[in-house]
Amino acid sequence: MSHNNSFEQMIQNRSYEDIFYDVFKYIDQIVHLLKPNKFLMIAADGVAPRAKMNQQRTRRFKKTNLDDNQLETLKRCGKTVEDVFNSDCISAGTEFMDKLNAAFDLYISQKISTDPLWKDVSKMKLIKIFF
Repeated sequence: MSHNNSFEQMIQNRSYEDIFYDVFKYIDQIVHLLKPNKFLMIAADGVAPRAKMNQQRTRRFKKTNLDDNQLETLKRCGKTVEDVFNSDCISAGTEFMDKLNAAFDLYISQKISTDPLWKDVSKMKLIKIFF
């Protein structure tokens, strides 16, 4: 949601709100597909700690070693390497995760009050976990 394999999309100036919108849109699709009636758990977490360290190391390495096509795309768009979305911010205790947590609270209360599928969520067990 925050980033994907499309380099062109990664360099777009996307705000946190844009990313949250994509996350919530995806959750809407899942809820409308599965129609939960007993239990709904929403969790935001990264990969296991050791794997996360390796993953972040790989991301940093890739970010500093862009291929020629990616560098050319950046140049064409008038951007620099710093303009590529820093996915390292998706970690526990970061500003991004704090804002995502607050946005989830608003999103859930809004959905419960307006969406018929979510009205039942207020009666069932809802667990929201952010690490």
